[in-house]
Amino acid sequence: MDALESELKTFLFSAPRWMQLEMQGFWYGLISRAITCKEEKTAFLQESNTIETILQHADPEFSDWPTSWLEPYVQQFLALDLTYDQHHEWFERLDTIFRDSVPTDLDIFTTLANGELLTQEQWSRLYDALAFLPPPVQQKRKYAKTRCNHGRRGITPIRSRKAITHKKHHYSFVKLQ
Repeated sequence: MDALESELKTFLFSAPRWMQLEMQGFWYGLISRAITCKEEKTAFLQESNTIETILQHADPEFSDWPTSWLEPYVQQFLALDLTYDQHHEWFERLDTIFRDSVPTDLDIFTTLANGELLTQEQWSRLYDALAFLPPPVQQKRKYAKTRCNHGRRGITPIRSRKAITHKKHHYSFVKLQ
């Protein structure tokens, strides 16, 4: 559990905000489904337990979101083979992880853990928080332009190869007598 916990923390600090939201819904749905299966003494591995149904259990708003990136987490969780009490302990640890790693305006795990669904107003605020992210900074590199002449290798212009600077030419006039 400690390895999975540290992996989650590092992922959440660097993940895009939409992934942080989906991760919270995924873990809430996964843990609550696992606890329900332990209470009812049924097998957790069923065909009906796909990632989409787990996310639907958290909130139906996640139905259109991409889910393929969550597959490894299901396998890691199933490899833990937790008891009923360990599921509750993991649930509490997840609540702490999300409170520490996710910005407060995107923390939905606590709301879901309290048994409340997110209202449409909360979803609109979340979408607004996702929409106004600053674009990623891209560094532009300047390279010398290269031309190809008659099917041969590219030739870099002579001016950039010789590092000639652009200087203003001043003309001086000399009077001839």
